[in-house]
Amino acid sequence: MIQNFKDFLTNTDWKQLLATVEWQELSKQAALYAEEGIDKLKQTVQETLDKFSDVQVVVYRGYGSNKVVYLKGRVLKSKKVTLPTEQDSTLLNMLNMYKRIESDEIPEAVLEIRFQGENTMLISDHEGYFDIELTPNNPLQVLPHTETFEVRLQNSPVGQVSEPIIEQGKIFVPPAQAEFGIISDIDDTIIETSATDVLKMLQNTFTKNALTRVPFDGVRSFYRALQQGSTGDNHNPIFYVSSSPWNLYDFLLHLIDVHDLPEGVFCLRDYGIDKNKMAVSAHGEHKINEITKILNTYPHLPFILIGDSGQQDAPSYRKIAELFPDRILAIYIRDIKNPERLMFVNDVYKDFYGSKTQVLVMQETIEAARHAVMNGWIQPQALQNFEE
Repeated sequence: MIQNFKDFLTNTDWKQLLATVEWQELSKQAALYAEEGIDKLKQTVQETLDKFSDVQVVVYRGYGSNKVVYLKGRVLKSKKVTLPTEQDSTLLNMLNMYKRIESDEIPEAVLEIRFQGENTMLISDHEGYFDIELTPNNPLQVLPHTETFEVRLQNSPVGQVSEPIIEQGKIFVPPAQAEFGIISDIDDTIIETSATDVLKMLQNTFTKNALTRVPFDGVRSFYRALQQGSTGDNHNPIFYVSSSPWNLYDFLLHLIDVHDLPEGVFCLRDYGIDKNKMAVSAHGEHKINEITKILNTYPHLPFILIGDSGQQDAPSYRKIAELFPDRILAIYIRDIKNPERLMFVNDVYKDFYGSKTQVLVMQETIEAARHAVMNGWIQPQALQNFEE
């Protein structure tokens, strides 16, 4: 907040602070106060101009077990992003993506979570997020069915909420017969993003939509085969763990849906500034934390990890395999066809091949599918669905 930021500047013993506080922590606190001030000023202006007439509650997919469930969502001003078509112009795609990224979060909104006959009240944080862990009273429905919960926005500090805004959410729970879980990156793993090339990345991100960004060949067939497992009906759970921001949730949800990839849980990244984290946490740190949480939720379930050579998937996945040495069946890394990145991946795993975890660097998805067939994780007939 602006007054807090003034107090921080005027009342701080700077000589003592500089002698005792690391520069990273100092910059973190300054950035936090600055962002809070900017957000407060923006919210005040928007309230004055009555631009918060449409309040939106975005409910993300939850996951859990009969011991715990994790639910998350966000309260925002609706930007009225249009549903994509294949005929959308580059300008319209850019406008919709800008609307997603330039979000107007609503802090201190009052929400009620209704789950298994019980109601829990909570308040959205300074970035508009709400995040809660609940203990189920009754056994949960398992995949292919999903447990449901309800989020009611009871009151908002801005906008008109004459009656509760109600949204439904889903909770994904693996069945007892699940053989393994799948954890997959998205950018340059499922769809080409060119994350190592800023200009290409911006072009791919802003000028296309969920219909025109097509997954790599064979991705749909491979992921469907993994979901079905060795018998064809195991309903193995899938988690899309990505460093993309939560602002892109609707885009990614639509992309998975329109290209007929398996429904799954998204674990994306908050790019805001929080008191407990830097403005932009490390790509690898985010993934390690999210994957660790997933594996701890299902302590008896092994996993297959799928990523790419473009960023930090290789070292992050190796770290996970070291933390859970008997839990990771395989690591599949898509080669983005950059020699330097390929050398980096090979170096990461050069002394890792004695591990129980199998590692495969692939140029085409079918290579991973063949490897999975060879290990009995998917049905052999699944290879018939691939376009050679």
